[in-house]
Amino acid sequence: MKGTKGIPQVNTAAAIIRHALRMLFKNPVKTLRVIAPALLLLICVGLVTYFKAPYLLTTGAARNDPTLWPADANVILSVSLTFFFVVGYALMAILWHRYALAETEPRPLSFGLLLGYLWRVVLLGIIQLAFSVAIMIPLLISAAFTPSQGIEPNTIAILVTTFLAQIVMIWLSLRLSLVLPAAALGRPLPIVDSWRETGPLMRPLWGVAGLLAAFNTLIAKAVELTSTGNALAALTMEMPIYLIQGLLIFGVLTTLYAHLQQDRPLA
Repeated sequence: MKGTKGIPQVNTAAAIIRHALRMLFKNPVKTLRVIAPALLLLICVGLVTYFKAPYLLTTGAARNDPTLWPADANVILSVSLTFFFVVGYALMAILWHRYALAETEPRPLSFGLLLGYLWRVVLLGIIQLAFSVAIMIPLLISAAFTPSQGIEPNTIAILVTTFLAQIVMIWLSLRLSLVLPAAALGRPLPIVDSWRETGPLMRPLWGVAGLLAAFNTLIAKAVELTSTGNALAALTMEMPIYLIQGLLIFGVLTTLYAHLQQDRPLA
């Protein structure tokens, strides 16, 4: 096991998270400079959304369900803004991967490289969706029939089930997602190779998944507490929270790639 021999599994999981955080926040100004082009794109998308399609910033079902958008909503504009938000998010990941893994001499950044990254994101999303359906249906059915007390007897069981399923999904994504930093460098890596390369860290990645799931839960709670249903509040308060969440995930993926593909230590 590269770089993990003799290290307790829990400590290895903590080391991965610690290394990711250290890379991101050791020099915050440098981090912001690296991802500045993506941030600029996201800010522009956010401002256009605020003035032209504020319903995309509101919380609740209306954000994701076009049938609940206002009657005068511009569907083409809404889809375009969503697309460019995804592009900005992907560009932020690519810029960070390329900076943090610079010693590999990445291929020049190009539109084709960006498209290659995006279709891999979509592919991983499809795999995760299929897997989540496969595990969530039986788990939720089981939770629904778990006896408990109270007005909503199955709420706790369903929450626990959902949290455990989230851990499984994050673990799966960590096992497969070496393909993303590899794509950012212009060095394609098959998904099966990502699964094989992360095999030595299979057990500590459960710890990483648990920590990320807990962090995601806290983020969701923070968004819930700060959310007012107001578009401006969503733009100024929720978006930075989601950006920090994304940066942490990018940092973890970069750490895994650097450790497993470039033999960098976790310490």
